[in-house]
Amino acid sequence: MDTLISNVTVVTMNERSQVLFGAYLGITDGKITYLDKVPPQDTPATIVDGTGMVAMPGLVNCRLPLQMIFLIVWIVNILSVFWMVYLFLSL
Repeated sequence: MDTLISNVTVVTMNERSQVLFGAYLGITDGKITYLDKVPPQDTPATIVDGTGMVAMPGLVNCRLPLQMIFLIVWIVNILSVFWMVYLFLSL
């Protein structure tokens, strides 16, 4: 096991939508290989204290698309104003 995140809150996304508080999350070669409420027998290379943190699958940098949507909408609005001014002045 490469990394062990201890005392972390884990949202599992399984059939029962379990949330594990104070869990141990083991990572080997970039993949989750251990998830339990008791520490593993193996000694990991790195231990990270996950107190106050939440581990959730599939939410990687989830704030970026929302920011990009606001930026795109703002740019489209600015361009549409310029286009309307151009059309008005060309009449």
